[in-house]
Amino acid sequence: MSDGGSVLTWLETIPSEQQQSEGHNKRKRKRDLQQHGHDFRTACLGHWKIDTLVLNARPNKASRPRLPNNEMQGQKPEVRPSPQKKPVTRRGQPVQAQIREKEEAAEVEQEELDHGTQEEPDHGMQEDETDLEEPTPKARSRATLASGHVPRLPYPDTRLEASVSSPSRKSTNDEASSTRSRSPVKRMADLLMVNRPTKLCDLDGAVAERLGGVMDRYERLVEISRGQQVVPVHLRRDSQADVERILHKHDWPLDYNYTSSETTEVDEREYQRSWTGQLQNVSKQAKKCVREFHSEANWNSRVHEHILELVIQNPKYHESMDYLNITDARIQPPSLSPSHLSGTSMQSKLVDLAVYLKPTAHMQERILRALTNLDKNSQSINQTLSASLRLNPISLSIETKIPFTGGDVADVQLAVWAGAGLLRLAQLLKQHGKAGGEVPTLPVLTFYGHDLFLSAIKGDDHSNNLYGQLPIGSTRTLLGAFQMVAALDLLVDWSDKDYREWFASVLE
Repeated sequence: MSDGGSVLTWLETIPSEQQQSEGHNKRKRKRDLQQHGHDFRTACLGHWKIDTLVLNARPNKASRPRLPNNEMQGQKPEVRPSPQKKPVTRRGQPVQAQIREKEEAAEVEQEELDHGTQEEPDHGMQEDETDLEEPTPKARSRATLASGHVPRLPYPDTRLEASVSSPSRKSTNDEASSTRSRSPVKRMADLLMVNRPTKLCDLDGAVAERLGGVMDRYERLVEISRGQQVVPVHLRRDSQADVERILHKHDWPLDYNYTSSETTEVDEREYQRSWTGQLQNVSKQAKKCVREFHSEANWNSRVHEHILELVIQNPKYHESMDYLNITDARIQPPSLSPSHLSGTSMQSKLVDLAVYLKPTAHMQERILRALTNLDKNSQSINQTLSASLRLNPISLSIETKIPFTGGDVADVQLAVWAGAGLLRLAQLLKQHGKAGGEVPTLPVLTFYGHDLFLSAIKGDDHSNNLYGQLPIGSTRTLLGAFQMVAALDLLVDWSDKDYREWFASVLE
């Protein structure tokens, strides 16, 4: 009996232990709710609604009820409805009230955001038509913080803020760019609608005779374009072994490719002996730029500037001529740039390279005297205030493009840049009492990857004409590279002699 009594006593204690365990679980859930009252699941489909409160957790083993005997024997258990639980409260407030408070706060927050973004496009989101009672700001802020949610904005709101400039930023940018041109110039046709239009014209022998200036050497330029007398004759003897070594016999220069006489200057002859190897290396670099899709900057540094350097290194130009990369030189003052007939300034254009005169001491003195009394924004002998070009007259402007560049973009850049230079020279003539004097026709060059083309620009009182183009060499072959050097040497020689003489006469 004693054993039976103890078993009965133990069985009687089970309900009380189960009740204590359930009470413990209820208190535990209540503490969790108080600490994490903001753990709600929110379904947002255009509205702010708090749907459910996660209260139920998986019951512990300790609180799991015992199975009846029929269930233990494999019989289907009887389904009993679960008893209704009293709503859990937090801070003395029913859960349903907390849900309503959070729902109202969220809807009020969304209504404020909607009023604040009235100009934003409606991306299919409808306003909630439920009239909400406006809570006090203090109660609303507490509810929002308690919910733990970041208010959801209409879809593109923050992205539009990032992509669309604010009025203040836009005005700042406009002020910073007030000195820059506004109307773009993309085609030569655009230059027909400006105050000083530029027209494209054909270039031939008859036109060249009429133009004068650099076109006085047009006949020799045509010979170079055909490959006639472009390789120094002494290289036939001194470098024939190199030519035969690096070129296939079908690519060897022919008799008419060699000059008829060799230079009498020893220094110049020694300098020309290195041409074969250097030009062959330039040709290899150009082909590499094509294969590997190099940028314009790489083409300039590896190919185009090497060709110019080879010409300028000639001892006869050591003290008189030089070239410069001028990709950062802008047209200044802006009045030298063309303006649209409507009154809007046209977009300024830059070029890549320039060949210029090194003034003698006498010429530099006269240049300084001519610039002293001018406005600060006009104290330059050229169409730019770039420090390296203010006192060095530009004689040859060069634009470079990578291969297969379509359109007439290079012509536009050269027309605007060189046109501003012609206008500046006309101002110098007028300043020295020679208004109406003729500005010589100036050469302009365009590199399209391998190939070099010559154009010429001529201006009058009201317009400019751009003549061209004449092909004058290519780095595809060694002979084409020799053509480039011969043509550039002719243009630099014209600059050093004819253009220098004209410029000195203007400053007298």
